[in-house]
Amino acid sequence: MKIYIKNKTINRYNIDKIQPIDTYNNNLFYTENGIFKINNNGYFNRLEIIDKETLQMEKDDLFIIMDESYTTTKPDICYQLPKNHIHDSYTTNYYKLTEKSPFKLCVNLDDDNIKDWYFESKEHPENIIDDINKFLSIIT
Repeated sequence: MKIYIKNKTINRYNIDKIQPIDTYNNNLFYTENGIFKINNNGYFNRLEIIDKETLQMEKDDLFIIMDESYTTTKPDICYQLPKNHIHDSYTTNYYKLTEKSPFKLCVNLDDDNIKDWYFESKEHPENIIDDINKFLSIIT
């Protein structure tokens, strides 16, 4: 589940002080026929968005939005895209408070500018509010 914190801004200077545990380069293509990503062979796979309702809660002066939506990659290979498409290239850095933590911070960067950020966890935010607050104390 993605966990967004409303009305909080990440400080780019502070986020650079911590080391990401993993980095992923995203290459998405938006077309009239759907959203595609480049696979390891240089071909395209269609993404399917599984849209779920968002839930909201307030805890410890934080307004939290929980989103259980996700995307799946279709196995069909597409060898070319329509001429009219929009290419979106960005990097996602993943951060954890501890190595074994199932809770992580995800920061999407576009030309070193923060494009989006959220937490990912299988736990409900009420169960990890201390971890959320620890991360926020470092990055805001």
